[in-house]
Amino acid sequence: MKLSNKEFLEIAGAIALVGSLAFVGLQLKLDRDVALAQSFSDGIESRKEDIRAKMESESYMLMLETLWESGQRPQWWLNVSESYESKTLNSGAQIMARFFEVELDYLELENLYFRFEQGLIDENHWLGAEQLLSSFLTDPFRRAVFLNRRSGLSETVNELVAVIDSASET
Repeated sequence: MKLSNKEFLEIAGAIALVGSLAFVGLQLKLDRDVALAQSFSDGIESRKEDIRAKMESESYMLMLETLWESGQRPQWWLNVSESYESKTLNSGAQIMARFFEVELDYLELENLYFRFEQGLIDENHWLGAEQLLSSFLTDPFRRAVFLNRRSGLSETVNELVAVIDSASET
């Protein structure tokens, strides 16, 4: 069967059309992934700004100090009562300021993890962040704060804690 020039051009045109539609579809997916990551990142930045505002608010920190002095403790505090921070920080406001600093670290790691899950950052970059996260989790204060959080990063945190705990048992 011999193809005429016209038939050959029609087939080539159809293949080019399918190829260009596949390219457009891929580009739309990538654009969507980038927009989703940007939206997530914007949300993280907004939460970080809220935390910074609390840290800078004298009245908020005074309220935390008053609650601390009255004996009220956050749920995560039970797991860190023997930590370095519990022995070196002298007030509820200082401990909560440290808590907010740890929260900022967590949010940054959560943002990195989300971008990694979306395929927007290199695996080696995430592996470096995961090593940092693992080192953070050896500190009782950070561990308690991180384990109290619920996010996409929670499963990774729980897995790393299990690895750290099993290594310390041997």
